Amino acid sequence: MNSIEVFNEVTWLETEEETNDENRAPFDENVCHSTPLSSFSAKRAPVFRSAALTSPLADLSQSFMEVRKRLQPTDFFWSQVTPGAIRFKRRRTDDDASRNGLLNMPNEVVDHIMSFLNKRDLMNFGAVSQRFYQLASHQKHWLVVNMVGKNVLDSALHRIVSRKTSVLAMMSTHIEYDVALLTRDFPPCHLVKLDVTSAKFPDIEALNSLLRRCRNLEYLSLQHQIVNYETLELISRNPDLKVLNLSNCGDLSPKGLTLIFRCCSLVEFNMSWCDNYEELAPVLLNELPSTIKCLAIAGFREYDDKAMSSIIERLPELQELDVSDNHQITAAFITKLKVSAPNLLKLTIPRCFRIEPVAFCLLKNLEVLNIQGLLDLEGYRFLKSELPETIINQSIFQTIAKSQVSNDPDEHPSFWGEDIDEPY
Repeated sequence: MNSIEVFNEVTWLETEEETNDENRAPFDENVCHSTPLSSFSAKRAPVFRSAALTSPLADLSQSFMEVRKRLQPTDFFWSQVTPGAIRFKRRRTDDDASRNGLLNMPNEVVDHIMSFLNKRDLMNFGAVSQRFYQLASHQKHWLVVNMVGKNVLDSALHRIVSRKTSVLAMMSTHIEYDVALLTRDFPPCHLVKLDVTSAKFPDIEALNSLLRRCRNLEYLSLQHQIVNYETLELISRNPDLKVLNLSNCGDLSPKGLTLIFRCCSLVEFNMSWCDNYEELAPVLLNELPSTIKCLAIAGFREYDDKAMSSIIERLPELQELDVSDNHQITAAFITKLKVSAPNLLKLTIPRCFRIEPVAFCLLKNLEVLNIQGLLDLEGYRFLKSELPETIINQSIFQTIAKSQVSNDPDEHPSFWGEDIDEPY
């Protein structure tokens, strides 16, 4: 007799016993029932004695529950799941365990917890409920926003600005056009410091819609942006503007630049490497405000000694000047600087090859002198002996009207004096 016949015999015997016993208790999973040898008839007992011990049922000391576990195939899915994952899937039904402590906390405590979150987690927190959304949208959580290198819809950008944000960093940010936005006319915002250097707007109107809301700007950088007359006119509506960076901007309008010079008391101004600098020459010579202390006009290659001297005469409080890559100025301009700019502390004038390095010895009051490309090792030693207290070739990077400047490589640069780093 094979193992299949043995299984059928045992099944038939158990069925017969359950049928005859009417008072038998219901089947309980926690109780493992077994069938002893005494329950089998003498007629069928020899069958088991002669059967081969190849079947799991041959060992009659085991219950059918244990045999079933041995015969049932392994569930590989649950065998590979870690206990932690199983506990995570487990649902609790008792009321005490399902209560969320945040729901019973006062708003002040929840608001303090939100102050430790970054902006992404703060938005996810606000999506839980209407109450959390109102707490997460409070202005104190959005005073400083760092969106450097992010992809943002213009509708989301305006919602963030509407939360009374005062500092907004958007360097290399990609602004996408939101077709669901019905209007782009928004109330004025509270922005004070704005940097959209190398940010990608879908069009000029998207940039203008942001500037149209600004009335209190003090620091603004539009480096590598295409602007028009309306853009410059919107900038001129900020009378408290102190720092303006228009370097590498295209299509600068002379009329718009005149409005800025007349309406704003600029302290730092950067207009380096502009395309139409020849058209802007009359504006610089006649309209440049005398309040400027730091000026950068690098790349204006056609400005000779006379033009540059006229600009310097308009700036009696000049402290920092950058005229890099000017191929027309000579040592006469350095002599003019000594007379017209007595407060000059930093001069950046690299690759101006018509200037003799000996002329820089006249500027005894300089703290920093950047003249990369004009000196060899012997000339550097000579100039250092003549100007012992002057730092020569401190940095190759431009610093005027830039939002993040740090002369120490180990120091993390701030954003115009603000810390814009996320908590984590």
